[in-house]
Amino acid sequence: MILKTEMCNDINFICNIIFDTLKIPLYFFSKDGSLKYSTKGKNNLDIIDDRLIKSISKNFNLNTFAPVPVIKSTEYMENFISIGLCIDNEFIGTFIIGPCLYEHIEFDNIDNIFLHKITLEEKNILLKYYNSLPIIDFNTFINTSILSYYLIYNKKISFDDVIKTNSYNNDIISNISSNFENIATLARKNDVFHHPFMYEEAIMDCIRTGNKEKLIKVLSDPVIGNYGVLAKNNSIRSLKNLLITTATLVTRAAIAGGMNTEVAYTLSDSYIQHIEELNTLNDLNNLRITMACDFSDRVRILKNNNFSSPILACISFIYQNLYSNISLEDICEHINFNTSYISRLFKKEVGITISEYILKEKVEEAKRLLLLDDYSILEISVLLHFNDQSYFTKIFKRFTGVTPKKFRDSARL
Repeated sequence: MILKTEMCNDINFICNIIFDTLKIPLYFFSKDGSLKYSTKGKNNLDIIDDRLIKSISKNFNLNTFAPVPVIKSTEYMENFISIGLCIDNEFIGTFIIGPCLYEHIEFDNIDNIFLHKITLEEKNILLKYYNSLPIIDFNTFINTSILSYYLIYNKKISFDDVIKTNSYNNDIISNISSNFENIATLARKNDVFHHPFMYEEAIMDCIRTGNKEKLIKVLSDPVIGNYGVLAKNNSIRSLKNLLITTATLVTRAAIAGGMNTEVAYTLSDSYIQHIEELNTLNDLNNLRITMACDFSDRVRILKNNNFSSPILACISFIYQNLYSNISLEDICEHINFNTSYISRLFKKEVGITISEYILKEKVEEAKRLLLLDDYSILEISVLLHFNDQSYFTKIFKRFTGVTPKKFRDSARL
C-alpha cells in the first residue's frame, strides 16, 4: 500500500516490481496528465513517444479518479489498464499498465490496423514494435489489474467487480432494447418473422447423426420465415455474419455427434476464414450447404468407424500431442485405463497397434509440414520426435512409398 510520506519511492517500487515480474510497461501520470515515471522494455522502440501519450490521454481521463481498474484498447490493438491513485481522499494521479496485445500480430495484419497507407519500412518498424509487446489474454489481463490494485491499495477486488465496471454497459442495453422494439414492431406490421426454431434444429440433428441425405433435403425445402438482418444496408456482410453463426452451430452439433473438439473448432476456423474471402451472394449461399454437408460427412465417417469411447479418447489424445513423444503409458494415464486393456481394444477396433497408429498420424502430419516449405526434413523429424532423420525417412517411406525428399519434390512440380 502506498503511503503519502513514501509516495515517490512507493510509486517507483510498484512500477518496477510489476514490470520486472510481468514484463509489462508501466507509467505514472500526475493528476494534471503529465508523465512522472515510466518503465519500458529493451525492445520497445522508444515506446514513450507522442503517439502513445496522445493515445493514453485519448482513452483515459487522467484528471479524474476511477475507484476500480479500467481496461481499454486503442485503435492500434494495444491494451492498457488504468488504476487511479488516491491517498487520504486526495487524487494523486494514475497508473497506466501496458501496452500489451491479446494475440500476436502478423506482418499482413498491419495494413488492416493502420487504415492510411504506410511504407514497407514503416511496416517493418511497427512489426518490430508489436513483437516487443507481451501477449496476455483477456482474463489474465484482468487478473493483472486485480494484482496491481492489491499492490497499490492492499485491498481485494473481485474479477466480477472489474468485469462489471468495464464490460456491463447500461447505455448499450438501453439502445439495443429500443432497437429491438422498433424491429419487432416492423416485423409484426409487415407480417415478417424469423424462420421457426424447429427448422434450425432439424439441420443440427442431421449433422449430429451424420445424415447428409436428409440434411440436403432439409436445406433444399422452402423456408418459412426469414433469417434476419445481421448487418444494416449490406447484404453481403449480413450473409457472411449468418454463415459465421451457422459455422458456430454446426460445429457444436458435430461435437455432440462425436467429432473431436479440436478438429471441429479448427475446421470451423477454416470455414470462417473462407467466408471472409467470398464476395458474392451465390458463393456464400453455396458455401452454407457445402459447410453443413462437410461437417455431416465427417460425423458419419466417425459413426461408421463405431469406435468406443476409450478409443475415441485415445485418438483425440494422439491428435493433440503429435509434437510430443507419445507413449502408451501417457495415453492410458490421461484417459485413466489399463495399458493392456487399451492395447488389446485399440488393435481390435482400429485394426493396427496403437504404436503403428501414432507413427501413421505423425507421417500424415509430416506430409503437411513438407508441403508448407517452412521446415527442413531434419527439423520436421525433430519436431515430431523421431529418433533421427534416417529413422524418420525409413518410417515415412514405409507408409508412403517414397522418401520425404521425393514427396516434397513431387509436390513442387
